[in-house]
Amino acid sequence: MSNDEIIRQYLIAQKNPDELIDKRVVEDLRDQHDASDDPIERVKIASEIERLSNPPVAAIRQEFIANAQSWAHEHNVTVNALIEEGADEDDLLAAGLIPGPAPKGESKAASKPKGDESSNGAKRGTQEDVIQHIKRTRKPFTAPQIVKATKVSRSTAAAAINALLEEGLVKDTGEEESGKRGRAAKVYIYDRG
Repeated sequence: MSNDEIIRQYLIAQKNPDELIDKRVVEDLRDQHDASDDPIERVKIASEIERLSNPPVAAIRQEFIANAQSWAHEHNVTVNALIEEGADEDDLLAAGLIPGPAPKGESKAASKPKGDESSNGAKRGTQEDVIQHIKRTRKPFTAPQIVKATKVSRSTAAAAINALLEEGLVKDTGEEESGKRGRAAKVYIYDRG
């Protein structure tokens, strides 16, 4: 599916998900269902009708989040234009098209970039990279997962997480159940409040 089609389906789903249903196909399937004497065939057709009658809105949203930023930049589309067409601001935030909330001005963690280069000269992630990753993914995470995903040092990940904790943008949800030896990693979640 093209990026244009992904964005189109998302915007349609935001306004009226029922418009994504091909009513002609569903009606044809209902006719086949009613005409069939085979119970197995009827079950299969009924399942297909159910699937086609319930558009995969969550999957469409995820595709939008994954593709919206590059599509918008490629076509010079503004955030306001997307909002006017029905795009949800949380989805635009998750897609990286709008910055996350910073209740006290700029995020403390964002104002302290660290780790531009590693000892071998390779580009290393910054605290801002960590913050953007956390805001974009919006899933529970541990510090080791952040280190792996953003290529930052443990201290950079810890500093960014601590700054977000201080600002109330991240919450500690407890410890990971890993079954491994050693101390369990703390699990955090991004919380816009």
